[in-house]
Amino acid sequence: MNKILKIFFVFAICHLSSYFCHAQQNYSSKNKKAIKYYEEAGKYYNSMDRENAKQYLLKAIDQDNLFVEAHTLLGYIYSDLNQPQKAIDEIKKALEINPEFFQGNYFTLARLQFSIGDYKDAKE
Repeated sequence: MNKILKIFFVFAICHLSSYFCHAQQNYSSKNKKAIKYYEEAGKYYNSMDRENAKQYLLKAIDQDNLFVEAHTLLGYIYSDLNQPQKAIDEIKKALEINPEFFQGNYFTLARLQFSIGDYKDAKE
């Protein structure tokens, strides 16, 4: 079971990486500063510089707190940085904003909740 989770997680990360690599015209935010910060964060994320990516995502969210792509990517970065509770908070925020944005967020949320022993919420 653990091997299946790892394979799915790698698949989700690869999918997100390709998703964030390509220029996207239809962001959930219309705030130009937020989009600029988000795109800069994507460059850092793709070069494996999680700390700088995190800083730019926080700036993007500061400009537009409903920027679902920024919350999603920040959740994955917190997961990469072994900060599961912060990752859970960001993924939940992304799902609150738009539950249909990225279906993999549900699996990621459950995996993170499971990793901290929150089995009841992970099961839901």
